[in-house]
Amino acid sequence: MVQEPGTTTYTLVVSQYEKNMTIQYTLRAYSTAPISLKPITDPYTCSKTITGAWKGANAAGCPNHDNFELNPTYEISLSNRDSDNQLLIELRGPRDFAVGFQLFVTSLTVAPINHHEKMSTGSYRRGYTMMELAGLAGGKYRLIVATFEPRQEGPFIINLRSLRPVEIKCIQ
Repeated sequence: MVQEPGTTTYTLVVSQYEKNMTIQYTLRAYSTAPISLKPITDPYTCSKTITGAWKGANAAGCPNHDNFELNPTYEISLSNRDSDNQLLIELRGPRDFAVGFQLFVTSLTVAPINHHEKMSTGSYRRGYTMMELAGLAGGKYRLIVATFEPRQEGPFIINLRSLRPVEIKCIQ
């Protein structure tokens, strides 16, 4: 890759698809100009984790199915009056299940920078999905977690990370 003279920043992510063991690796970088490599700093200072399960009637499947609203539902609270909140939401489920979620605005404490009534992870992915949001207003949000197919029962983990204090509680 050839760039014009100046400073350019790139992000390199080393990952392993469906990790089933830890691997060791060596990273080497070569350049015709001075180069520096450094770890990315984690911007998130607050974290909450909650566990749950799809079971019985609340294993209702994706929004294509009539009973989507019966899936496990959580209230996320950003108890501040800021309009520039950042939030990372991760959902982990059994790797045999395609999982996803939707986030709905319930009430806001201030006008948002980026206003969307409903946000979605989009395509459902096997065992893991995430969404990173910026420009969120303080307030309350409703999170519905789902498997793509109904009647898929199993555990899940929701991890929230934020720049400011965040709370999550099960409401269904």
